Amino acid sequence: MTDIRNKCVQKYSVEEANDVVRKTLVEMNGGSTTFNIKTLRDHPQLYSIIEEYIQTVVHEGLKGNEFFMSYVENRNLKEGDSPEFITPVEHEFIVSEITSGTQALRRQRAGHSSSTFLTPKRQGIRLYDDWVRFMTGRADIGQLSDAMAVAVQKKKMADVYSAWANIGQSALGAIYFPAAGTYDETNLLTQIQHVSAANDNAPVVLGATLLGSRKINTSVVSEMARTEMYTKGYATNFNGVPVQILPQRHKIGSTDFQFSDNRIYILPVPMDKFIKQVEFGEGFLKIDDVGDNADLSLNLTYLTGWTTALMIGKKFGISDLL
Repeated sequence: MTDIRNKCVQKYSVEEANDVVRKTLVEMNGGSTTFNIKTLRDHPQLYSIIEEYIQTVVHEGLKGNEFFMSYVENRNLKEGDSPEFITPVEHEFIVSEITSGTQALRRQRAGHSSSTFLTPKRQGIRLYDDWVRFMTGRADIGQLSDAMAVAVQKKKMADVYSAWANIGQSALGAIYFPAAGTYDETNLLTQIQHVSAANDNAPVVLGATLLGSRKINTSVVSEMARTEMYTKGYATNFNGVPVQILPQRHKIGSTDFQFSDNRIYILPVPMDKFIKQVEFGEGFLKIDDVGDNADLSLNLTYLTGWTTALMIGKKFGISDLL
């Protein structure tokens, strides 16, 4: 994070960076926390600080999200990160018995990795309000900047959820993602074994929404599980396998959920960050001149860019319930 006031580079936490930029804005605005058109006219350098402030707020929200930090690898081109992702491809090599004095061994191709370049796509948001409201202080550019930052953060998270929700059978294979069917405890245990075996007998965790977790039933229900159902809303273990709640989200502009309540994820521990997100790492803020619009409304436009992709490394499973 760059210290704008001293023009030097220092290490800040996300919260400290947000505070530094916010204080810088207030200082350059004569101590006032209200930012109107006159403020920007008298201090045009505030544009670049507001742009950095929006980026900081977005990063603060994402870095504080446990789900994002657990499953998303984020690259920032502005900070010099590479847009190239290397995904190791695991192979199971076979050792064969041979007769003494011979070399009758079948050649096996050595393991390799796949390389993918992700190019950010331009993203933008435009807000407007009446020019008179800006001039009288009833509309605050600072508040609109906060609203833009929150909207960008929500869109980036929505893209991550979409990548999760759109995983298809072709990406995992029928063993790890069988055809949808009615819930069966034995079938789920079989999938758990497959995922663990494919990851060197790694421990496994089940992931589901709150409603989805209540569909994970066992033939033997302990008193502890009954208590958890009443106190937490779900049983935290399935035959010794931990159950993790995946936080649900609404689709943008809708009350529809992004995650299916009929889907159970079987994830090895630790799980790799199989969702990749590459961003430009900077934004551009444009505020129209007074009179650009016939109705004297004023547009605030913020442009940035990122892309989100799914790159599966470790084997994991999905169980879809009818």
